[in-house]
Amino acid sequence: MVSFSLITGGASWMERNNGLGSFRGCEGIAVDKNNRLYLAITDNNINGSGGLFISEDDGGLWGKIPVLVDSIKGPIKVGRITGLTISPSDSVYFSFSGVGSNFYVELNICKSILDVRSNTSWLPFQVGQPVSWWMDRALNNIHFAQNGNWHSSYASITVWLGGAYFSEEKGRDWHRIDFGLGLSETGFYMPQHFVENEGGRIFMIQYLDERIYTTDKSLVTNIQRPDRPIQPVRVFPNPVKRGSPFYIEIPDIEKGMSVSLYNLAGEIIWEEPVFKVKTEVIAPPKAGFYIISLKGRYSERTSKITVF
Repeated sequence: MVSFSLITGGASWMERNNGLGSFRGCEGIAVDKNNRLYLAITDNNINGSGGLFISEDDGGLWGKIPVLVDSIKGPIKVGRITGLTISPSDSVYFSFSGVGSNFYVELNICKSILDVRSNTSWLPFQVGQPVSWWMDRALNNIHFAQNGNWHSSYASITVWLGGAYFSEEKGRDWHRIDFGLGLSETGFYMPQHFVENEGGRIFMIQYLDERIYTTDKSLVTNIQRPDRPIQPVRVFPNPVKRGSPFYIEIPDIEKGMSVSLYNLAGEIIWEEPVFKVKTEVIAPPKAGFYIISLKGRYSERTSKITVF
């Protein structure tokens, strides 16, 4: 019989499940600078079996980390996990959906590795602009680029919400970027995986998508983004009659800007580049609510219009 202690170099694998219980829907793993392992376990039944676990002895024993957020009573029961990453500033970034205080939540939260085992609150960070802060867009794993930019993705059946997400402010603001990005074979945006070469160029693949993408957005450079406030978009008249013209007024046009009109199913009704401050659009022939999406190099804004 061969002893495990004599097998090295990846010639064999050993289970390291002590402390995890019988439910092992492992979805993510990470390691911090102190060689502590973090394991994220999805629980589709949301009965408290899943969540975030930590081991300080190479997986010999796992302990569960309580997920507490101020204003949500008691620990959150974690359901579907989308992201688990350790940042260069030594914080754990954890994204998931689940149940807190008997209501559904979808959150992005973070906490220092120095404080991760304590019963203190995690800090939520906002990705979208939800009506309720506990119903955000749960990101997939985050890639921290050389120049400080962050790249991630949001998998969604709603096309105008899913896709690649990008932050130049260390997660304090996020912009959805889908220029040049195709849909997966499912017809939706799926989780994305990012890598970076020595020169700072980002490469990305998307689950169930045969294409490979790249961008120079994260190349290391001394050129900074212009520091200017984002101006609101004016849409008028609103509501508008079916088949009648309405206007989109954009005070701060950027190079490469485009405007799109979506229905609530995420289908593109109309899309075109923007070259002038005021753009005329013909309202769809079907009454209902529609989303106007304005995308530029440094910003993304949405507005709603009612067609009667």
